[in-house]
Amino acid sequence: MKLPQYKSLLFPLSRAELMESLQIDHVSGAKYIHATVNPDNSHSGQNFLKRGFAVKKTVTKYGGLTRNLLEYKVNS
Repeated sequence: MKLPQYKSLLFPLSRAELMESLQIDHVSGAKYIHATVNPDNSHSGQNFLKRGFAVKKTVTKYGGLTRNLLEYKVNS
């Protein structure tokens, strides 16, 4: 389920915002959190990987931009 307020985040999350969203989704009953990151942005990608996200696949989005699709499985 994608909550309307998180449907299209077109701005980068800070580390604190990422951690807060993980807590919110854990409480809300979400099972997965998905994000995209530019494969060339190693700093941002590493921040997600350190917090338990995994790269599921590389996709073309946003008018032709390559992005890694990341997934985080929320523990219930």
